[in-house]
Amino acid sequence: MVHMHSVFCTTLSALNEPLPAVDYLVAFSGDKEVKCAKYATYGTVELAENALEALGNQNAVLLANHGLNAVAGNMMMAFAIAEQIEFCAEIYIRARSAGTPVILEDEEMARMVKRFANYGQKVEV
Repeated sequence: MVHMHSVFCTTLSALNEPLPAVDYLVAFSGDKEVKCAKYATYGTVELAENALEALGNQNAVLLANHGLNAVAGNMMMAFAIAEQIEFCAEIYIRARSAGTPVILEDEEMARMVKRFANYGQKVEV
């Protein structure tokens, strides 16, 4: 797991909103959007429970008024997911400041999630 307080994910988490499919790279999350978990004090069991509930079987979750968690089978992939979600959060925040972002259709995102299931260089462990 990678946990970060990156500027754009944290900005979006301060709005307590999910990150919608503003770019196909949101599919790195394992779904059509990155959900935002309910707020809880950092370091508490409640925060962990809220994060797990919102995460479900996805790879990324925003933590309300806090930041982002990204999970994967290895640290390199968890970091790559976090990096891509931060990139998408930046695009979304910037697009909202300029107008109304166009969100990709659910069907397109379902295709992208399938494509990303086997994405990337395979690393021997």
